[in-house]
Amino acid sequence: MDSPYTILSTIIFFFSLFRVNKNFEIIFYLFLIILSSILICNLNLSDLEGYFSYFQLIKLGEDLSSYRFEPFYYFTNKLFSFFSDFSFLRAFLIGFGLTIKLIFFRSFGKNIPLILLSYFALQFYVDSYLLRLTFAICFILIAIIFRFRSKNILSFIFLLLAINSHYSAIALIPFLLIQNVYIPLYFIIIPLIFIITFQVSDLTPFILEIIVKYIIPIVNLIGFSTTDAISIYYENYYFGESLGLLRGSLIIYALIFIVFKIINQNCLPEEKRCLNVIENGMLFSLFMLIVFNNQPTLGDRLARYTLTFFPVGLGLIMSKISSKSRKFYVPLISIVLLIASFLIDQGPYESIRNLIF
Repeated sequence: MDSPYTILSTIIFFFSLFRVNKNFEIIFYLFLIILSSILICNLNLSDLEGYFSYFQLIKLGEDLSSYRFEPFYYFTNKLFSFFSDFSFLRAFLIGFGLTIKLIFFRSFGKNIPLILLSYFALQFYVDSYLLRLTFAICFILIAIIFRFRSKNILSFIFLLLAINSHYSAIALIPFLLIQNVYIPLYFIIIPLIFIITFQVSDLTPFILEIIVKYIIPIVNLIGFSTTDAISIYYENYYFGESLGLLRGSLIIYALIFIVFKIINQNCLPEEKRCLNVIENGMLFSLFMLIVFNNQPTLGDRLARYTLTFFPVGLGLIMSKISSKSRKFYVPLISIVLLIASFLIDQGPYESIRNLIF
């Protein structure tokens, strides 16, 4: 079937060409969330068989609460199994993910149509099939918003929900602690030089060894059974291949971060806290992609928690340039993003109705 991803990107592109009032804007966003959920929920995408089989077994009465999938994701499946089929659950998870990301974009971003277009063109495809990870990302983004607003108890609650949706969310604990703090440039450059230098000898096994030997036992003491989930990434390390530090996506994200860092050197005091969060979010993703360059699956999963900061960063960069320059660069970047959505599209796609698992 035709690609719903390019259709959605095209709709957002044409929406970005017009100025509309806030009421119509909200209606459009609701329409976009519902349309996206409907278009994607019946597609055969990567990882579908596992999610589908898991839900069907729960619906048939199997007790999978001790299976490696995390408890909050299990109970979400259990709840939906009482009154719906898998496609409805899938549509909910996709729609919920888009709703939280839109709230996040509106909380921190400017030029929302450009942010949405960059997200749909470059990131939405993977988010739409990594359902469990996307579910956890939603709670992390909520935790980040509450942490930014100094509502630390609520932030901690949503962090726990994230961990109980996907154990990899444990990696975001340090980020949440320092997300509002300004990190000087030399604190970035020195570790970066160290990491890139030692990429030749590959730090990934060393880091995974530390996680397995020291961090996992501590986490297990507080009631989270993470061993199986981590061991899958650990064992699969030896079957992964380095994607290279000069791959296109990493270069694009690095450029956005560098321009963002430069253009906000002399920001207003009232903007500094917000900009620190966005900058640190991008920095977290970049470090995950670089550190785990030789284990791209693990690196991508961890980076994806704050990957949505890059569209926000792009929107904020555009808001900082002159109005005259903005009238040229925003349409140009929008066209490039639209073309990119067609170039990287993974279609054609098969309907789930044609499959028997």
